[in-house]
Amino acid sequence: MSILERNHPSTGGTVWITPSNIYCPLDDEFNFVFDLACDEINCQCESGFYYPEFDALNLDWPLNGWLWLNPPYRPIRDWIQKAQEQAKRGCKIMMLMPAMGFGNKYFHKWLPTEIRFFVGRVKFEQVGKEELPNTRDSALFIFNGNKKTERPACSWIVQG
Repeated sequence: MSILERNHPSTGGTVWITPSNIYCPLDDEFNFVFDLACDEINCQCESGFYYPEFDALNLDWPLNGWLWLNPPYRPIRDWIQKAQEQAKRGCKIMMLMPAMGFGNKYFHKWLPTEIRFFVGRVKFEQVGKEELPNTRDSALFIFNGNKKTERPACSWIVQG
């Protein structure tokens, strides 16, 4: 069973939607053109790799414009490695993921150019259910194409 299958409602998984108070200001800043890990319920952009038709982990990602990625968190390693690989190709990627995922275990080969940590837990949306805070801290990992860095710029986002 693929990563997306394990996390899809049809197989007992849960589809989480990036809250609009997080996504909309970022979209205003970056003008995202493509959602890399979505389905018909949670796609944030006009275009995306829709599950089950497309498996983003096995495809080259678009090179035109900024790409949005809020991947399934289990296992996150595959998504980090794919983002690094695609950034080396020149993709510009904004990746929302657990802050604890930032460590030398995954990022020692290719660091994001910027990291934005959230102050407080992100409250992800789920269709028809009350928003609940994530059980982990979150951060945005920004890969600006093939620009390699040894020290990512870091900042904090205080949520309303």
